[in-house]
Amino acid sequence: MSEPSFEKKDTPESVETTAEPSSKPLAIASAHAFPNLREDQVAMAMKFLSDPRTIASTSSRAQKEQFLRTKGLTDAEINASFQRLDASANQSVPPTSSPAVPSGVQLQPVYFPPPPPPPLPPSEPTWLTLLKTVVGAGTALMAGWWLFNRTRQEQQQQAVRQRAESSDTAAERDRLLMELLARERERKAER
Repeated sequence: MSEPSFEKKDTPESVETTAEPSSKPLAIASAHAFPNLREDQVAMAMKFLSDPRTIASTSSRAQKEQFLRTKGLTDAEINASFQRLDASANQSVPPTSSPAVPSGVQLQPVYFPPPPPPPLPPSEPTWLTLLKTVVGAGTALMAGWWLFNRTRQEQQQQAVRQRAESSDTAAERDRLLMELLARERERKAER
C-alpha cells in the first residue's frame, strides 16, 4: 500500500484528493488550504502588499484588506496573500553570522590611531594683543569725540544763524516801523 498524497484535481465541482504516490513534497500547502483561489488575483495582491510605497504607508492591515476587497478579492484570497507574504518575508531574512576565517590564517590585531589631543587653553594676552586693544579703544574714543564735537559745532552754528536771521528780521521790522512813523508825522505836519 502506498502513502496518500494530496494533489489538486482540476474539477469545477469540488476538490478531490487521491491516494496516488507523488514525488512532489508537501510544500504547496497554502494553495491547497484555499482551494478556490484565483492565483492571478493573489499574485496581484502580493505585488501590492510588497510594494515599497505600501510598506512605507501608515495604513493599517484593515485598510489594506478593505482596499483589496474593493478590487474584487475575496477574504480567502486576501488572507492567502498576507500568509504568503509573511512566509516569503520569513524565508528571505538572511541569518546573521560572522565571516568564516580559513584555517592557517593568523589574525592580527587592528590598531586604531590615538584620539587627537584636547584643544589648548587660551593663552595669556601678550604685549601685542594689549597694544592692539589700547589702540583700538583709543581710536574708537577719538572718533566718538570728533563726532560729538562736530554735531555740537553744527548745532551752535545753526543757533547763531537763527539769531542772526531773527535779529536781521527785528532790525528790518524796526526800520520799517520808524519809516511809517516818520511818514505819519510828515502827513500830520502838512495839515
